[in-house]
Amino acid sequence: MIPLFTSIPPRMSRMDGAGREIGHNYLRDCLVSWRNAGFRPITINANTEALHPLIEELDVEVIRVSRDASEVAGKPLVYMKDFLSAACSRSSGAIAITNADIRLAAAPALVKAITTLERGACVLANRLDTQTPGSTSGKLYTDGIDFLCYHSQDLESFDADQFIFGLPWWDHFIPVNMLFRGVRPLDVPSDFAFHLEHDERWNYEDWRHFGYRYSRVTLQRARAAGDPFAVSLEKAARAGRQSFHDYVAMIWRARRPKGRLKNQILTLSATARANLEVIQARRVPVSPSSAPSRARRGLK
Repeated sequence: MIPLFTSIPPRMSRMDGAGREIGHNYLRDCLVSWRNAGFRPITINANTEALHPLIEELDVEVIRVSRDASEVAGKPLVYMKDFLSAACSRSSGAIAITNADIRLAAAPALVKAITTLERGACVLANRLDTQTPGSTSGKLYTDGIDFLCYHSQDLESFDADQFIFGLPWWDHFIPVNMLFRGVRPLDVPSDFAFHLEHDERWNYEDWRHFGYRYSRVTLQRARAAGDPFAVSLEKAARAGRQSFHDYVAMIWRARRPKGRLKNQILTLSATARANLEVIQARRVPVSPSSAPSRARRGLK
């Protein structure tokens, strides 16, 4: 089975349409769905974090890391650098990553693409947001990447900077910065990952802090790689005057920030849009020649 890495929290809370708590059962459904879809769940947690009881009950493999991000996040989340290092220690081939609250449907074409994944290619997918548990219909979430799969040899030398699993922007940082290393996403349908909608639990300060860190570090790397995406990032940095009210409404709910704060949100919103546009534009067909050759990418 394909290793699928996540970080299962000590507790998950979700509500059904009647306002009843279903978090425990929903997490169970997610983990079981991974196995049914051909994936082996593996959770990466800090030594200081308690483990969810379902981990033992469902015999989920656990990897512990010594460092945690408590000083930054206020809870023992895992730095992406440690997360990727731990994942690479468990697989010499494909490494899939998703959040613990993503439910997967069986997708034979996806599994085939991943089992034959070579260096220089990856699989990226957006989730479908659903209104009810178990539903396979919903709205495509286009403001982030919820399922990522790379070859371990592409990830093992990747510098994940200071991004943290469970806080915003890591799901933009990895796929976009991997583009600069010549890793191209395969064109696979995003119809296998489902997510039960719930109230957002991250806060704006985290979103802004890591958003600006993303913009700064990614722009530096894009320029160093001579990648034309640097131009898109520079444009996004000047996008505070543009109207992205639909995006702002989603991430800022009913609030209507003004002045400098509004410009900061709009700037980061434009950056997020630019990220997903460049990822979509660089997808390649699923075929034996999909992955760029090692010679073209300078790989040994």
